[in-house]
Amino acid sequence: MPNTYLTLTIGPVVETLLTARHTREMWAASYLFSYIVRETIREVLKKVPKENLLLPILQDENTTDYTYGAGLYPDRIFLKSDNPASDEQHLKEALEKTLRSIGEKSKGDYIYRQKVNGIEKKDTFSIEADDVSSYLRNHLRVNILSKELEGNENIVLELSPFLDVSEQYSRVLPPERPDSRSPLMLLFYNANNSFLKEEGFGGKRPDGVQPQRGFDSLMEIATKELQRLDPLKYKEALKYKDDEEKFIKILKKEFPSDFKSYHKYVAIVHVDGDNVGKIVGKVGDDTDKLKAFSARLRKFALNATRAIYEYGGAPVYAGGDDLLFFAPVACAKNEARQTIFHLFKELDLIFNKDLVVYARELGVHEVIDEHGKHVYDKEGKIKLDDKLLPSLSYGVSISFYKYPLFEARNASYGQLEKIKNDQANKKNGIGVKFLKHSGHAINFSLRKHRKKTYTQFLKLLGEHTPEDDSSFLNSFTYKLDSQRILLTQIANDQVKLQAFFENNFNEVWGKYQHFLQGLIPFIMALHEEATEDEKLIKKDAGHKNWLQLLYATLRFIHFLKSKDSDDE
Repeated sequence: MPNTYLTLTIGPVVETLLTARHTREMWAASYLFSYIVRETIREVLKKVPKENLLLPILQDENTTDYTYGAGLYPDRIFLKSDNPASDEQHLKEALEKTLRSIGEKSKGDYIYRQKVNGIEKKDTFSIEADDVSSYLRNHLRVNILSKELEGNENIVLELSPFLDVSEQYSRVLPPERPDSRSPLMLLFYNANNSFLKEEGFGGKRPDGVQPQRGFDSLMEIATKELQRLDPLKYKEALKYKDDEEKFIKILKKEFPSDFKSYHKYVAIVHVDGDNVGKIVGKVGDDTDKLKAFSARLRKFALNATRAIYEYGGAPVYAGGDDLLFFAPVACAKNEARQTIFHLFKELDLIFNKDLVVYARELGVHEVIDEHGKHVYDKEGKIKLDDKLLPSLSYGVSISFYKYPLFEARNASYGQLEKIKNDQANKKNGIGVKFLKHSGHAINFSLRKHRKKTYTQFLKLLGEHTPEDDSSFLNSFTYKLDSQRILLTQIANDQVKLQAFFENNFNEVWGKYQHFLQGLIPFIMALHEEATEDEKLIKKDAGHKNWLQLLYATLRFIHFLKSKDSDDE
């Protein structure tokens, strides 16, 4: 017997994020959509049985889950419907009530600051109760779809394509100028003094610390490490955070030996799950299993946001297997300095625990032929392929604090798309665009399924990093490049590599022996796994690619060790 299902999708999320000029605006734009979905669900469940909600799972209002400001609700709602016409009306009414409520919570006076001829001008604008709700009502794109499905049809896979197509022909928010004073942009500009701040950062935190005052600025995120080194000194410097140059000047004075070049850079990270649709393929025809899967996604999102915060980052969105966050390039954690790449490793471990183990239980890594039949090995067992299991891919932009936020955000998302679309390398990677203040850009990618390379890369950034001496790393990288032909010929021989470093860098071997010996297994892993990749070894491209990653890694380590320079 067929069942009827209703879906609602709401947007435009991406277009709204693109208007943001400040971190708080990007956060507020994302969080508002998450808030609308959450409140719409709460309202509709007053009229629709709770068990009919399939995705996303709704947090119990009595729980103490803390999200560190991240929005947890995606742009789609899936409902089983006993009365489609009535339930569709309930959805519309729930959304309308949510929009009216947002209008009431948004009313008040808002400031807007801008510089005119070098002089800061401060204006005050009043927003009435209907201003924001009317703006959203006129410009939001909302699509509701009703569809009958047989019991063996996959609910999510059957309905999602229709929502994807309908979004392409929907309304979008009008273009916003940087100085726009639309009610929505005024709300985002004043996000840290709005109801959104109370919704996102209110409540009791697991660590017992008072909720933060709102979403941090780029420089607050970039210098999180300094705050942890001496909270009192940092608190005094925060008085000048609205003047970024003065803020930096004071931090350099208060932390003369600790302030590094990377404290003026910030990472924007997009994360997306690979092969998660294979789980949906296994559970999508069973409403109970679909709810259980939704609960696991929520658990991952909560654990991921906590890990991002504990590292020093600022989560913007954590909906299902998608993450968006800001983070310092490096940060002290538990008295040890970690980099953004060590955070990625921790997120992978959380993802494995919360979702990959579950995927194994479902058998998503069982090999299926073109006829939909299992493939068996020589022992008569179902053949398994771990590359079919879910994983996480990352897109990262690392940019100077003055770099336009929307461009840095686009660079991050662009890196994620490159990783996701590279079928030859099985996704499961990290794409990085490092945008230097000088204008020079360094692009590189890491493939996490190349376990030897990835493991040695993390070790090199951690336990094998040389002492603070950026001048050595700079000259070392140039000299190594001049010897690249010889290096390529001996890259698979540990004894020859050690002799190479001892002979060519004998004057620094004693001081940097620990680093150079740590570099040897990294070079060997790079060469070995590049050679194994059939795509890369064509026309000697393998050697070129692994050398590029080697040089990019050395330049990144040099960046981590560099002291701040105003003419960088």
